[in-house]
Amino acid sequence: MVESGAGRQEIIFIYSSHTPLPQNPTPHTPHPTPYTLHPTSP
Repeated sequence: MVESGAGRQEIIFIYSSHTPLPQNPTPHTPHPTPYTLHPTSP
């Protein structure tokens, strides 16, 4: 059970390390957009 969890985390870590730039700036840009509109609306 512990080995399964550790193996899965390692795969995610490697996958995230391989695509941290193209996948990070994409979802990070749309997030701050709606966050600024919220405080401006009220």
